[in-house]
Amino acid sequence: MLILTDKITPREQKYDAFVFRRNIYLCYFIYRSMQFAFEGLFPRDNPKNTRFAINFFTSIGLGGLT
Repeated sequence: MLILTDKITPREQKYDAFVFRRNIYLCYFIYRSMQFAFEGLFPRDNPKNTRFAINFFTSIGLGGLT
């Protein structure tokens, strides 16, 4: 169990909020750049092709991509 005995100052609260917002923006921009890189990786034209791609990546140990 964590017990906080110190009070957080407004300056620390502002810094924590800044770090939180910065991390959210970084995650968003990383996601957007990765989305471009993986755009053609999974076919979306036919469910049969999509299932094949998922099964293929799972069989070679890259199931986390799906």
